[in-house]
Amino acid sequence: MTNAPKTVLAIHDLPGFGRAALSVIVPVLSALGVQAVALPTAVLSTHTGGLGAPAKLADPAYGPAALAHYHRLGVKFDCIYSGYLADAAQAKLAFALWPRAFKVVDPVLGDGGRLYSGLGADMVPAMYDLCSHADLIVPNVTEAALLLGDPLPGVGSAEQAAAQAARLIKVEYEEYEPLLSPRQAMENTAHPLHEERPDNLIAHSHFVVGEGTYEEAKADEPDCVELVKTYATQ
Repeated sequence: MTNAPKTVLAIHDLPGFGRAALSVIVPVLSALGVQAVALPTAVLSTHTGGLGAPAKLADPAYGPAALAHYHRLGVKFDCIYSGYLADAAQAKLAFALWPRAFKVVDPVLGDGGRLYSGLGADMVPAMYDLCSHADLIVPNVTEAALLLGDPLPGVGSAEQAAAQAARLIKVEYEEYEPLLSPRQAMENTAHPLHEERPDNLIAHSHFVVGEGTYEEAKADEPDCVELVKTYATQ
C-alpha cells in the first residue's frame, strides 16, 4: 500500500482564452490530490467552440520527445487522459509506452452537429482508432455520430450520446482455466492473475514461537517433539 498520489498524463490543448482543456484540467486534478502531468498538443488563442478559427502553435516533435523523457525517467502513469489533438499523428502518442495505465479518451471532434474548426477529415478515423484502445470514452452526441458514421445531429441528449457510445464498445478477452483453490493457483502451470506476481503468491509470512531451534530443545529435553502442520484459511 502506498500514499503516493495518483499520476495522470493529460494530453490536451492549452487555450489562452476560455475555460477548457488544460487550463481547467490541471487545477481540477490537483485539487483532487492527483499529480497532473500536462502534455499540450497545441497552444491555442481560444478554445475551439464557436470563437472562430484560433491561432495555433504546435510542435509535432514536442510530444514524442516529452514522452520519451518521462519514459527514461521511469515515470509511471496511473491514467492517460487524452482529448484535443492538433493532428492525426498525435493519436497514439502515449498508449504504447504505458500499456497498463487506465486510458480515457475524450474524442474532441465537434459539437452542435459540426466538426470543430481547424480539424481535418483524417482526424475522425484517427480518433476512432484511438478510442478502440481506450478503457473509457466520453464523446458528446456529435462526436459519437462522427465516430459511428451516423448522420450529424443537432443538439442531442445525453441518452442519445450514451446509446451511440455503447455501439463503439468492443470487448476483447482471453479465457483461462479456472483456479479453484490456493494450492492450484500456486502450481507452476497456473496462469498468473497479476503480472507483478507470477507465482500468484500475494504474501508469505514466517512465524517463530519460542527461543532456539528444535535441535537445541531436543538436546535439553529428549522427549520434545516437532510439530509441522499446514493451515488453510476460508
